[in-house]
Amino acid sequence: MEQLTIREKTTAPITMQLLADGAAIDLTGAYSVVLEMKDSKNRTYRYSSIGTSPAVEITDSENGEVTFTPPDEKVFQYLFSPYRFYFRVYITSDQNYSVPEDRSAEFRILKEY
Repeated sequence: MEQLTIREKTTAPITMQLLADGAAIDLTGAYSVVLEMKDSKNRTYRYSSIGTSPAVEITDSENGEVTFTPPDEKVFQYLFSPYRFYFRVYITSDQNYSVPEDRSAEFRILKEY
């Protein structure tokens, strides 16, 4: 999950596996998962697995699989690439940890033509 390359304006689901030391993180019983993202202009975006229109879904909890579905085509724009991101896994509403823990992953955006 270090770097993913996608086409700008995509609204297709993006599935990723959350790992710790190379092993899948078991998300069974997790309260929520939040995608924390920052574009090249330092604008911050937050997408959660809870709420009225969740953009993040735990798709395979035992294997640490989550899917992010961009809510509209304005989320990923070539002009603001790269987007640095990590996930925040909430065990309870106020207890959480980051994945990856020690760095950010990156979305690289290809220009639409």
